[in-house]
Amino acid sequence: MKGNNHHGTPLDCDTVARSFLCPTAWQALGNCLALSPQELRIVRLIFEHRTRRSMARELGISPHTVHSHFRRLYRKLGVADEPELILRVFGGCIQICPFAGDRAGPHGRTPE
Repeated sequence: MKGNNHHGTPLDCDTVARSFLCPTAWQALGNCLALSPQELRIVRLIFEHRTRRSMARELGISPHTVHSHFRRLYRKLGVADEPELILRVFGGCIQICPFAGDRAGPHGRTPE
């Protein structure tokens, strides 16, 4: 999926999604949201713009099981659908990475 950044430069959204958080921050987010390891893997794959079918293949589970994970995630996080789940994850990021007033962002790097 391609888009443009605020300068009009092409932006590879898949690359941005994969580098959304460093592995340690993903783990902290999973802890903050009380996600199981498999639920956290599902959430990470959502941020990589993966289809449920490709999630099933990568995780070695059936598409029906992926669907069951989504239902449990929605219930656990108190959301109705995937866009709300994404917003809830961003809310969790703010809790674990309160970078207002801190120069280090969610990647642990200082913005340039």
